[in-house]
Amino acid sequence: MQKTHYWILVFTMFLLPFHASALAQTGHEKEGHHATKPQYKEKVHGKRKHEASCWMSSLNKEQQGTAEKMRLEFNKTKALLVAQVTVKKVELATLVTQETIDQNAINKKIDEILELKKEKLQKKYTFKVNMRKMLTPEQRVLFDNQLFKKALHGKGHGHQKKH
Repeated sequence: MQKTHYWILVFTMFLLPFHASALAQTGHEKEGHHATKPQYKEKVHGKRKHEASCWMSSLNKEQQGTAEKMRLEFNKTKALLVAQVTVKKVELATLVTQETIDQNAINKKIDEILELKKEKLQKKYTFKVNMRKMLTPEQRVLFDNQLFKKALHGKGHGHQKKH
């Protein structure tokens, strides 16, 4: 069983550089995908389909370069954490499906997953703080507005069915 975990981790680590470079090239990562996303002004169901953040479009060339470097570093870190969480979830599933269940081991694995998710969230907000530090006061107002808008309205929950 340990050998299986080892190979899953090796395989995941092997794919990580390809995944990170693909994210960097497309500019459509989950976190910060707005950097290269075009603005869509057409309306769908009375709302704008997509709208790129105006604070990103206000960056000068130097700020854009700095932002892209910061985003690449963040995405590398995030991809590694996501891969580690995936491995831990597979390990958790393995523990749950064994003939003799070790609840302590299951709880420990859950704690490991939550610790990785906590670290990912901490890295995400460190990235946001550092991004905000490089902005001008005018850009910060736009950045802050978008941050609060996302915090209040969530992300990706617009098409859920009500039960």
